[in-house]
Amino acid sequence: MHDARALLEKTREAIVIGQFDRLKNLIDATDDLLSQLPGATAEELAAIRSCAARNQGLIRAALAGLRPSASLDGSFSGYGTDGRRIAGSTGPAIERRA
Repeated sequence: MHDARALLEKTREAIVIGQFDRLKNLIDATDDLLSQLPGATAEELAAIRSCAARNQGLIRAALAGLRPSASLDGSFSGYGTDGRRIAGSTGPAIERRA
């Protein structure tokens, strides 16, 4: 069960530092480890449940922070690791007119 807890810790690190591209592989690996859970003790399951709940809270907080940052016109603004404001556009490069 140490593998499951280590994997959940790697997932937490990816969420905290914003490396969301790593989550797909980590989640796939976590799914593979779920097959080991029937052999776990109650203490091991409690530790895994605690780590998973913590990660779920981090993901919810990340999503809550991202939702308001994308406005209706497709623009995005946020702050980089150096504290400077980042602004960009995710809208189309060509605007259609009637």
